[in-house]
Amino acid sequence: MRIFLTGATGFIGRHVLAALGTEHEIVALTTHAYALSPFPHVSFAQGNLLRGGEAERLFERFPADTLLHLAWHVPPGAFWDSPSNMNWLAASLSLARAFVEQGGTRMVFAGSGAEYDWNSPMPLKEGLSPLKPRFFYGVCKNSLRQVVEAYAASAGVSCLWCRIFWPYGPGEAPEKFLSSIMGALSRGEYAVCRGANLKRDYIYVEDVAHALAMATTSPLNGVLNIGRGKAVSLGQIARLAAAAMGRPELLKLESAEISEAVPEIIMASAERLSRELGWRPRYSLVEGISAMAEAARVAGEGREDEKIFGRGILEGQKGFSDRSYRI
Repeated sequence: MRIFLTGATGFIGRHVLAALGTEHEIVALTTHAYALSPFPHVSFAQGNLLRGGEAERLFERFPADTLLHLAWHVPPGAFWDSPSNMNWLAASLSLARAFVEQGGTRMVFAGSGAEYDWNSPMPLKEGLSPLKPRFFYGVCKNSLRQVVEAYAASAGVSCLWCRIFWPYGPGEAPEKFLSSIMGALSRGEYAVCRGANLKRDYIYVEDVAHALAMATTSPLNGVLNIGRGKAVSLGQIARLAAAAMGRPELLKLESAEISEAVPEIIMASAERLSRELGWRPRYSLVEGISAMAEAARVAGEGREDEKIFGRGILEGQKGFSDRSYRI
């Protein structure tokens, strides 16, 4: 199988590269050229999906059986209502069309738990829970899903839409919840957890990658939630982070007022993920947060390739190859 992976060096994508294993040939799309590939079975292609005609040029040179599309513009906080979501919606539609027209047979897209109505009864279940995105990001993601599902059906190709909930782990943006808490603690500053009473479905990034890799190479179609199926309070998560950093005395907890705009609980149903895909989490919340704390303690000490791909991804990988392409 030849898999075309977008967002290959992003927060989740870099772990997907490892999770896909070595039995598949992977073309990894990035916005920057890399002289070396850390895997013999991976080729890097440089390209910008927001540039007109880019998808067609890419698939002309790198035809693939399967498309795993992770790329999107998601700067913490700003992405929820950013007009750039429209650019990525348009680019993703062009990508899907170019992929199918070059002969691709399976498409897997990264969606979001933000597509659901967060005021629905929990857990949120594929095909049963109502869809009512609160933010423009969720609207664009759900709109993309509707179009690509219909297009895939009309073209006779396989399509799976993966709704990812709250991924966390080493390498996430410093502005994100856990990284901001750990960052303050590592500097000896007070860390304030606002919304300590809110419960969310957090899932370790390597578990997300493992689920995406399994889903991509499976025959599943339709919609698939990627979450643990458990809601944990932000206060409990922050306390675990403070303990892992050895600075519990610097943590302050503040509760949020529960309202329609700020629901108390948001969590996925992981029934299909576990029953049909056979996925199980490899990391507990304690283990995932401990891994983040360890990464925070040694931040800045890694090699350049570790900063790009992550130390765990590179462990055990041999045979670097010079296969990087620019379109």
